[in-house]
Amino acid sequence: MTLPDETVLGADGKIDATKLQAISFDPCGNTYVKMGEVVGKAFQDGGKLK
Repeated sequence: MTLPDETVLGADGKIDATKLQAISFDPCGNTYVKMGEVVGKAFQDGGKLK
């Protein structure tokens, strides 16, 4: 098992997606997109819509 580079870890020791700056392929635009912006909280934000 390979451990992550410590520069991508948050204060809690878990991988911080904003520091990781992962990329994803967008097949519609044939582009690569850098990810990392938090836009909501899973299992919390949707409950406000009920």
